[in-house]
Amino acid sequence: MNDETDAAVIVRLTKELLEARAEIERQKETIRLHFSDWAEDHTHAQTVAKHLGIPDAQVEGDSYGVPGIQELVDMIAAKVPIIPDK
Repeated sequence: MNDETDAAVIVRLTKELLEARAEIERQKETIRLHFSDWAEDHTHAQTVAKHLGIPDAQVEGDSYGVPGIQELVDMIAAKVPIIPDK
């Protein structure tokens, strides 16, 4: 048998709910920062690709999609000469 009163249950659940909401807000901020970092990296990769002469249309994508960072790096790598190891 549970000795917890209805009021105690409400207090406990309210505290747990507030803690869960606070954790959700912390996680949302972490996600926001990760997206911001990704956007900066993506924009930088696009800028480098354009400076190497890759056409804007290829770098910017179209209504079907925008190249991700990995694809942009592949485009950049294809433009950079391979230097053999010494």
